[in-house]
Amino acid sequence: MTWGRRVNGRSGAATLLLGVVLAACGSPSAPPSPIVAPTSSANPGAAAPASLSTPAPTATPTDGLSATPNPTPVETPTGTPAASGATGEIAFTATRDDVEGVYVEDVSSGMTTRLADGASPAWSPDGTRIAFSRPPGSGPDTAFTLWTMNSDGSDPRALGEGLGPSWSPDGTRIAFSMSPVDLGDLWVMNVDGSGRRKLAGGSQRDWSPDGTRIASVAEAPGGGQPQLLVEHADGSGVTHLAAGELPAWSPDGTRIAFVSWGEQPAIQIVDPATGTVSTLAALDIDAHALAWSADGTRLSFVTLGGDLRVVSARGGEIETAATGLSFDAARSPDGDWFAFTVRDPESPTSDIYLARADGSDRQQLTTSGTAFGPAWRPPQG
Repeated sequence: MTWGRRVNGRSGAATLLLGVVLAACGSPSAPPSPIVAPTSSANPGAAAPASLSTPAPTATPTDGLSATPNPTPVETPTGTPAASGATGEIAFTATRDDVEGVYVEDVSSGMTTRLADGASPAWSPDGTRIAFSRPPGSGPDTAFTLWTMNSDGSDPRALGEGLGPSWSPDGTRIAFSMSPVDLGDLWVMNVDGSGRRKLAGGSQRDWSPDGTRIASVAEAPGGGQPQLLVEHADGSGVTHLAAGELPAWSPDGTRIAFVSWGEQPAIQIVDPATGTVSTLAALDIDAHALAWSADGTRLSFVTLGGDLRVVSARGGEIETAATGLSFDAARSPDGDWFAFTVRDPESPTSDIYLARADGSDRQQLTTSGTAFGPAWRPPQG
């Protein structure tokens, strides 16, 4: 059973989405105690990519929509090869020489390639391109900008202002935000940067499986609890559904799961066609990364403390399926592994670790002391 990952947060800060995948949970098994990441003076907690005044090492922009690729991305064998059979590629953000960059590591070999200055990489659905953000420069009129590039760092293309890219299921459009504060805003554009359109929604966006609608969370008129709403990708048909956050479409597109933070926090499901809301389970802990199983029979979420918990889509008891993860935990496409960030509570360092679906066989993947935000590459073909 495969879980589709949704990276959302209860806080009002804008969500910088990572296009990654969660999968089904094995039997509960506690991993070894966390291994403290190496010490570094860099601060990975600030999700700001490299300055616009520093060109990407893979490109020299030529016209705002295209750039000359660099055929030789920087390869640095700083990763640790997976010792227990994990395979695939993971994109992540890390800092080198005080500049944040987008990196990709081959899990089997441990070879790490720095692709570009930037942060928050999101894979296209077919795994051939990566969207990412760059932060404002030092000038008064600069802003976050969005880029895409091939999986090897070639053919970088500037798409204009924005941050937090999220690909549509067919890979033809990108949802993004123009504001990094509060609950942000919601925009959609074509993959080449054309056809920009502002929608009514805000952060924590999730595309419907058919790519026609987007669920998101916006400020409530007059204040109060954030509101879950759904609208067509062209901005039409806006429907306010309920007070809540962390929207996650069911695989068949008929339901949206979300977390309500009322007097009794709970996981709830709403039918976007009728507005009918039902409660699956009460919550006694914070929740992140709410997601459906691929067959639509279960839901999962990750606690702030790193527990992966699951509940039947029909309701019932919440069970703990794995421990020792992080709320940005990303599942490998084959469903066998998690990649997640381990932060040292005594310093600003962090690195990416791997663990099996049940939390066992924990191992360190990166050794930079500045890596975070893993995103597994989707299968190609």
